[in-house]
Amino acid sequence: MFQIRWKASIRQVHVWVFILVAAGAALVPALSSRYVSQTRLPIGLVNEDGGSLSESLLQFLSDYNDTVTVYTYPREKALRYLAMGRLEAVFVIHTDFTEKLRLGAYEGLLTQYTAPSATAAATLSETVINSVLTVWIEERAFIELDSYLSSQGIAMTAEQTAALREKFDTLLHGHNTVTVKSHIPAPPEMRSQSVILLSCAWYAAFSSLFIIASAGWVMATRRKALGERMHAIGISPASAYTGSALAIIALSLGGWCLSGIVLALLGYGSFSVALYLLLPLALYMAGIMGLTLFLASCLSKTVQLMLIAPVFTITQGVLCGMLFTLPPWAGTLLFLSSVLPGRFFMLAADALFGGGSVMNFLWLALCSAAWLVLSGLAVTVSNRPKALKSA
Repeated sequence: MFQIRWKASIRQVHVWVFILVAAGAALVPALSSRYVSQTRLPIGLVNEDGGSLSESLLQFLSDYNDTVTVYTYPREKALRYLAMGRLEAVFVIHTDFTEKLRLGAYEGLLTQYTAPSATAAATLSETVINSVLTVWIEERAFIELDSYLSSQGIAMTAEQTAALREKFDTLLHGHNTVTVKSHIPAPPEMRSQSVILLSCAWYAAFSSLFIIASAGWVMATRRKALGERMHAIGISPASAYTGSALAIIALSLGGWCLSGIVLALLGYGSFSVALYLLLPLALYMAGIMGLTLFLASCLSKTVQLMLIAPVFTITQGVLCGMLFTLPPWAGTLLFLSSVLPGRFFMLAADALFGGGSVMNFLWLALCSAAWLVLSGLAVTVSNRPKALKSA
């Protein structure tokens, strides 16, 4: 029965469509990981002053700041980009910025425009204000020094002033200041394993769409004419269900192997990492097959399975954290997922890479076994009335 169901399945176009959908879903986390979230917030600076101190502010923000990425635009263009969401904030440097700052007047130096979606408005203003103060301290120090030297009848040459400013910058931005560097502790191989694990979770979630939607063979097996024909050639109902289920699971596992090859070609670790996940994936699919048999035994039409399949796929993917990581407050959702194979698959797959206890494999196996036993009872009950009627 395995060979019969295998040959029948690979000839059906919708089977390949479902497998390709699941395989394509597995590539989503991998492709998304290429776009790392930006560590700096984009801001726009409109320099209407053009003086030396405003230029120093621009240079300071560009060279010595790890919080923002500075883009200089005219006012209209900067505000347009702000409205489009391409900038977190826009700072307009007023025309008298340099003049006021040298005199120690701090009011009316800048105007800040913040995007409605900005998540760190206070941080942005604090960053720019600190930079303004740093520029002012440096400039004030030279003003006081020049005033003192003039009172002593000493004049500094342009070369001496430039050398002193360079030394001041070295002291201000060199090793004498406390700095914080961003560091990603996970080595490349761990990041690739995380991507493959997330890709496998997406594939597992969408493979249930294929397994449930293609379960029309369960209803076909329950038909009296087909049952009598299988009995005539010596195929028992148990072997029919087992062989067909194994064929569907084998197709699903083959789809993951195809995804693993593509992930390896894209540079996300070796193909062997994808093979490691075959064991928890097989146990998970056995549980999904048991759940599918249970549903198909309770329904009468294939179209009902087609309607249930996407609803179950998304629901399980969300409840079990297969598609998205659940927030800490989602304890109720975790409780609801306790009967679903997807939850225990995530725990078992994570344990495969040292992220949990190996006992999670046992819990996954028990969950899948429970659904298989329940499906066996449901199949037996659904076939009994027909058997009595035929007797």
